[in-house]
Amino acid sequence: MVAQVKDKAVGLMGLTNEVDTTLLHQCFELDQYDNLLKPDFMDAIRKRREYLIWEASIEAEKKRIEFLKQMKQETMRCNVISQRIALQEYLIAKTEDIAKDLEEWADEDKVKSLDRAQFDAMLDTWLSEFFLVQPSQFFRDHPTNDSELVCSIQSEKEFMLTTLEFFGLPKKYMDGNGHFPMWGKEKKDDKATQMRKRNA
Repeated sequence: MVAQVKDKAVGLMGLTNEVDTTLLHQCFELDQYDNLLKPDFMDAIRKRREYLIWEASIEAEKKRIEFLKQMKQETMRCNVISQRIALQEYLIAKTEDIAKDLEEWADEDKVKSLDRAQFDAMLDTWLSEFFLVQPSQFFRDHPTNDSELVCSIQSEKEFMLTTLEFFGLPKKYMDGNGHFPMWGKEKKDDKATQMRKRNA
C-alpha cells in the first residue's frame, strides 16, 4: 500500500510542478529524499537548522552563566564577611559624625554620667542608615543549600558588636565585661606623677 502511494506521488510530480507536499510530509518520512526539494536548497536549510541549534545552545549557556553569576552575587551580599566589610565602609563614611559625638563626651566628668541608654541611643544614631542584607526574592524563586548563604537574625547594633567581638572586643562588653575599672584613677595618678617630676 505504501509503495502504491509513493508511486502515485511520483507520478503526480511527473505530471505537474505544482504539487502540495503537505500531505506527503504528514504520511511519509521525506528527509532521506531531501523533503522533495532541490539539493542546493535543502543544503541551505540544513545549514540554517545547524546554525539555529548552535545559536540556541550559546544562548542557553549565556543564561546559565548569568544565573550562576547572579546566584553568587546574591549569596555574597548575604555573606557575613561581606556584611562586615559593608559595615566597616559605612562607619568609615560616618567617621566625622562619630568623632563629633565622641568629642562631646571627651570631658572626664561628663563621661562618668554616660549610661547604657545614652550609649545605645548613640549607636542607633550611628547605624540609622545601615541595614543588614537578607536573602532576596531571588532565593525564594531559586532555592539553594549553599552553606555560605546567611539569614541574619541580629539587629544592626548586635551585628556591629559581634563584629567588634570578632576583632577582639570582650564579649558582653556593653554589660561591663572587660572594662578597666582603675583607668580613671591611674590616669589621674599618671598626671600627678608627671607634675611631681616637673616640679622636682
